[in-house]
Amino acid sequence: MDRLLYGLKRAITEGGPGALTSYVLESSVFVILNDPTYILLSRLCSLVGMVVLFSNMNYWGTLYALGWIVGVFFLAYHNLIGGFDFFMYVIAAGLVLFVRAERSYDIF
Repeated sequence: MDRLLYGLKRAITEGGPGALTSYVLESSVFVILNDPTYILLSRLCSLVGMVVLFSNMNYWGTLYALGWIVGVFFLAYHNLIGGFDFFMYVIAAGLVLFVRAERSYDIF
């Protein structure tokens, strides 16, 4: 149970500052500069961060991953992460859990 709570805390403590940074950038810097290139650059940096996160997911424990998914749902419920980010995080973590279950229980 500790790992579940740890995953939940990590999702909130990692996602919260990321959401805050995204909000500040999109509401102030991009409006002031008014250049779509900066918005695209920000989105690409976000994708790089996702790829790094996804590459480390296979080392996560099952309860940690479940807690992390619950944390992502919490952030999405409070509109702290966007729909694309939410979709990508849940799909990637769900695939990790599916592969882990398939290996453990020899489903296919």
